[in-house]
Amino acid sequence: MPRYRRQTVGDEAEFRLGMICAAALHIIVALIAIFGLPQLMEPPPEITEAVPVDMVADLSEKTNAPARVAAPKPEEKPAEPEKQDVPPPPPAPPKPPEPV
Repeated sequence: MPRYRRQTVGDEAEFRLGMICAAALHIIVALIAIFGLPQLMEPPPEITEAVPVDMVADLSEKTNAPARVAAPKPEEKPAEPEKQDVPPPPPAPPKPPEPV
């Protein structure tokens, strides 16, 4: 016949601690299942295959940038003499009328 142990005050505290730990563990597992598992259930992304392309014509002449050409220097013009502010000459006097 099995012998039963007599319960003491410390046994109740251990029982409560065990129940709290078990409940916390179940909540953690449930949260992982709710938030973590849907990510694992998604289908993997599709991988597209590369399409090889053969170049028929040589495009190097069309795609290279043109060589830089130095801009021609502007020709130097002779300096014009500075114009002074001179008033225009007075108009010529009118001619006297000719006798008839």
